[in-house]
Amino acid sequence: MVANVKLENHHAEELLRIVRDRDPDLLLALETTEWWDRRLGELSDEMPYSAARITGSYFGMHLLSRLPLSGREVVVPPGQDTPAIFATVTLPAGDEVRFGGIHPRPPHSGQSSNGRDAVLMWTAFQAADAERPVVLVGDLNAVPWERTVERLQRVGGLLDPRRVFGFLPTYDAHSWWMAWPLDQVLHGDDLTVTGMEVLPAFGSDHYSVEVALCHKPAEVRPPDLDAGDFDRARAIIAAATDMAAHPQ
Repeated sequence: MVANVKLENHHAEELLRIVRDRDPDLLLALETTEWWDRRLGELSDEMPYSAARITGSYFGMHLLSRLPLSGREVVVPPGQDTPAIFATVTLPAGDEVRFGGIHPRPPHSGQSSNGRDAVLMWTAFQAADAERPVVLVGDLNAVPWERTVERLQRVGGLLDPRRVFGFLPTYDAHSWWMAWPLDQVLHGDDLTVTGMEVLPAFGSDHYSVEVALCHKPAEVRPPDLDAGDFDRARAIIAAATDMAAHPQ
C-alpha cells in the first residue's frame, strides 16, 4: 500500500483504520513528519519492520512492513534533495524482493522537469541492476503516459498494473474534476499483479492505493527498449546533477 498522507493532514485514525482493515504486507507513507512518525508507530505490533527519513518538509517517508527487511538504505538520488528508501523484503517462503520507494519533487509551472526525471531515471537503473524481483512504489509526481515514466519502465524492465486495472486516479481527493494517477506501483516481470484498488479518502489530497502481487512470472513482458534509452537516461541524470551543483 502507498499513501501520501499530506503533511498538514492529521486524520491519522482514518488511515490507521484503512491499514488495519486491508492488512497489507508493506506500507509506504509519504509526506510524513514527527507527528506522523508517532501515529504510524501505533502499527508497530502488526508491522514491526521499518525504515524512515523525516525531513521536516513534504518529502518525509516511512516504510512499514510485516515481513522482514534487510539491506535497508535511505538515500538521496541525484538531481534533487528528496530521499528514497530501498530494502530487501523476505517473503514467507524465503524468497527475496527488492523494494524501492520514491517521491521526487514535482516540476512547477515554468520550471524544468529535469530534477524529477533524473530521480526516475536513476531509479530505473537501480531496478535494472537488481538481482531480485523488484517493486517500485511512490508518488511519482508524473502520470503513466509521460515519456519519462514510459522510459522508466523500459530501462527498469517494469510493468504497470494500470495496464490491467485501468486509469484509477489518486489525486486530487479534494477535487471533483482533477483526476491524475500520480501514486504508482511498478513491478518486474517475475511478479504477477493480482489486484489493484484505490482506497477510501482519509483527509489527504491523495487516495491511497493497494496492489496485490504474487511471486510468479507475469504473462506479459515489460516494454522493449527504444534506441538511445540508456544514453538519454544518463544525460538526464547528468544534466540534473550539474544543475543541482551549479544553481542559477
